[in-house]
Amino acid sequence: MEAGLQIQVRYRGKDKEQQLLGVFAIQPNHTRAFGNCSSQLASLDLRFPEGFLLFTFLKNDTAKTFYLSRVQANLTYRFPQAAETTFGADNPSLREFEAHLGHSYQCGNRSVALTPDFRLSALQERVQAFGLKAGQFGAAEFCQEPRRSAVVPIVVGVVLGLLIVTVVVAYAVGRWRTHRGYQTI
Repeated sequence: MEAGLQIQVRYRGKDKEQQLLGVFAIQPNHTRAFGNCSSQLASLDLRFPEGFLLFTFLKNDTAKTFYLSRVQANLTYRFPQAAETTFGADNPSLREFEAHLGHSYQCGNRSVALTPDFRLSALQERVQAFGLKAGQFGAAEFCQEPRRSAVVPIVVGVVLGLLIVTVVVAYAVGRWRTHRGYQTI
């Protein structure tokens, strides 16, 4: 795995009423990585002074793919005005960062919700859990960036066009009606 990692935690302030958002960037030079592989499962354990992230990847031999299936996280950090200092999450039902075996998954920015109040953001990530050759990533499979639909701008343009035509027609009819009969001097 190659990525910049951030943990985003929503927490209650000391007054217990205000909800705040804390962001913690994991420092790579203070992080130790451990891993374990079997034929169907690969795990990556990242340990840093404030906590840990444990990633579990599964292999799907039928589809010839791998994917991130679970993330466990723990963070002990004092965010401004936080009532608590320890935050944790465990999401065992993920299907993220999926790519074909022998390939790597690559994306510019992905955010994964581990719980409603705990998110993990991966920046410029590249992941490959199985089939690395000589410690090198395989060909990249890029993530699908969300595409904006062109339907809304088209509908707005058509409605505005119809509105303009309606105003021009109403103006022309109004001018035509005032010129019927006697003209004012």
